[in-house]
Amino acid sequence: MFPVEAWIADDEVSFFEGDFFDRLVALVSPVASNLTLGDKLRIFLYSLKITNENYSEIDLKDYPNYLVIARLLDGESGYVVNPEAMPARLIGLYSDPRILTSNVTSLVVYSPGTKGKGRHLSTIIETLGTKVALLESGDEVNVDCEVRSINSYVRKKMARVFNCKESKNLPRGNFGLEIAVGEKSFL
Repeated sequence: MFPVEAWIADDEVSFFEGDFFDRLVALVSPVASNLTLGDKLRIFLYSLKITNENYSEIDLKDYPNYLVIARLLDGESGYVVNPEAMPARLIGLYSDPRILTSNVTSLVVYSPGTKGKGRHLSTIIETLGTKVALLESGDEVNVDCEVRSINSYVRKKMARVFNCKESKNLPRGNFGLEIAVGEKSFL
C-alpha cells in the first residue's frame, strides 16, 4: 500500500488541463481536498510551466497488473494497487528517507473487530520506512486514530498521512512509534 499525504477529489476541475482560466477555476473552486490554499497556489503556478505538449497522462487502468478491482472500505467497488506487481524501485519512491534512516520500530493497536484496518495501516507505515514489530488488539481504543512517537518528524508525518491526532505521550515499551486506530477511522 502507498501512503498519500495530500489529495484532491477527482471532480471536473484540473490544474493540468485547459488554458490559464480553466486552471484558475481549479484554484478557486470549492472541491474536497486536504490541500491548503497555499498548496493549491503552488500547484497552480507549477501547472503554468507545463504545456499540453510536455504533459501526458497515464491511466493505470490500462495496466491490469498494477491495479485490481476490489471492494473498497466504504463498500463501493474500485481500483486498488496490487503491491506484488509493483517494482521495488517504485515502492522505494514512497519511502521517506528521514523515517527510513531513523530505524523506527512500530506498534499498531487496533480496536476489536478492526484487524483489517490494523493490517492495512501496518502495510502503509512499512512502505514509509518503519518496521512494524507488533500488531495488537486493544480493548480500550477510544480514539479514531492517534499517533505517538519519540521522533517529532515521524509523529507529524504519520499524523498527516493518516489524518490522525498527534499525542505528546510516548509510545509504550521500546517502540519508536505507536499508532492506535479505532472503529471510526477512515482506513
